[in-house]
Amino acid sequence: MAIAAGGTALLALIADRTTEEERPKVLSVVWGMRLLGVLFGSVLVNRVFGDACTTGASTLALLAGLERLTVVTPPLLLGLRGGVCSGCGAPQYRSDR
Repeated sequence: MAIAAGGTALLALIADRTTEEERPKVLSVVWGMRLLGVLFGSVLVNRVFGDACTTGASTLALLAGLERLTVVTPPLLLGLRGGVCSGCGAPQYRSDR
């Protein structure tokens, strides 16, 4: 739901910040990364939840999966943000807009 809700705003931002020639390339990279994010998130949740993802899982297995998710996810996201995003540097804005 969140990906679908943010799609219109993201497309508007891309349209505002790119030229006609750049737009197809940027959109293909953005949509590809969003798809990879959804797939990676699904695999992560399935691995972390373990037995809680099976049909008829007990409440205890579900609570254990939620606990693992709250322990594993924040350090993983902070590590990705610090390691990947800090290497990208600050964006360079064009002065023609």
